[in-house]
Amino acid sequence: MKEDNLVPIIRAAQNGDRFAMADLLMRFDYLCIRQAKYGHGYFNEDYYQDLKEHLIVVIYKFNVDQHLNK
Repeated sequence: MKEDNLVPIIRAAQNGDRFAMADLLMRFDYLCIRQAKYGHGYFNEDYYQDLKEHLIVVIYKFNVDQHLNK
C-alpha cells in the first residue's frame, strides 16, 4: 500500500466520488484478500465480498476531523 495522505481521498469518497472510493478499495484490497484466506486453506469469496462491503461502510462513517485533531 502506498504511504500517502489518504485524507483527501477519503473526503472525496465520502462526498460521492466513485473514483476515490475505487482507489481506496484497491489500496486496501490486499487486506481483504488476506483476511478472506485467514484460517482457511482457500480463498473464501463470500467472506471477501462481505469485507469489501464493510470497508465501504467504514469509509463513509469514518470521521476524518476527529482523528486529525488527536
